Amino acid sequence: MVHRVAYQAGIVSEEGPLRVNMALELVCACMVEVGQKLATLDCNGGPIDVTAHQMKSADPLRLKGIIRLNGGCSGAWQVDEAFYRFFESLIGTEEEHALWEMAAVGDAS
Repeated sequence: MVHRVAYQAGIVSEEGPLRVNMALELVCACMVEVGQKLATLDCNGGPIDVTAHQMKSADPLRLKGIIRLNGGCSGAWQVDEAFYRFFESLIGTEEEHALWEMAAVGDAS
């Protein structure tokens, strides 16, 4: 799956070897060697932040910032909001349900 996603993102060619490792930040810190570059995607509930660094030395740890991009308004909370809007389009809002209940009570009396 990682290879397919990397291919769709244009990181690797379809037939080429996978050159992408996905790992937790702490694990990445253990995997990187002096001179290597690494990109970090912070995909928490807020914006998705992308950073890239090059390891200059291991002891003491020194990183050179290559690039820092801010993902802006993108993140898990926007997925939640889109889901709520989609769900409301199917079943209606709380206000609409309250109106339906009042109409049903009026019909019953």
